Amino acid sequence: LCRSQNARLCAEVANYAMPIHAYDHWRGNCAIIGGASLPGPNGAYVFGDYCSGRVWALEGDAHTGYSARELAHLPRYITGFGTDADGAIYALTAGGPIVPIGP
Repeated sequence: LCRSQNARLCAEVANYAMPIHAYDHWRGNCAIIGGASLPGPNGAYVFGDYCSGRVWALEGDAHTGYSARELAHLPRYITGFGTDADGAIYALTAGGPIVPIGP
């Protein structure tokens, strides 16, 4: 993602924000479905994969950077995430149940 409003500056690598996490398309992974943050001051970002049904928590550490911890393996076709009034996270699946996700 280029951070400059000037299209000419987008030719320079220094004007890009690099991803903080990436994962391979193996074990059935095909597309990241964005999620929500777990409650708390250092809440992890929860995301899933549409095809594999895997759900991860992306956690940051000042010393080691970011790492993903697998939280669940749901039915395939995760389509989104939502939260309730208490901050609990739920995964939505195509044609399937709404599944609670915990830390």
